[in-house]
Amino acid sequence: MDDEKYFLLQDKSGPTNRGLYTSDKRTTPSQIKFKRTQKFEPKILVWIAISENGISKSFVFAKQKQAVNPITYLDNYIVARLMPFITSHQKKEKVLFWPDLASSHYGHNVVQYLDEYMFFHLI
Repeated sequence: MDDEKYFLLQDKSGPTNRGLYTSDKRTTPSQIKFKRTQKFEPKILVWIAISENGISKSFVFAKQKQAVNPITYLDNYIVARLMPFITSHQKKEKVLFWPDLASSHYGHNVVQYLDEYMFFHLI
């Protein structure tokens, strides 16, 4: 199994960090009342693979600007990281690979690659 998670570089997730309290709105400076935000906040992506025999080294993609697509997933995750992890941690010929429901995990090239290398995978 593998998974990835996005982390924002600024902590604005807590509701207590979003509020404004003032005794008089007219005297509060506009830079405090109105704060510009980016449409897409800067973030990093952390990926890891897990098996019954161990956990891979985590891999951090710095400052992701877009979602992972099937080509990126196949090249940067499956071929470059997951396959070496499976080769070094699994002694079996057949391996069950269970991706989550992200659309990039089910691209035609990804499924074809997994079929070619004799991995059972859940679709």
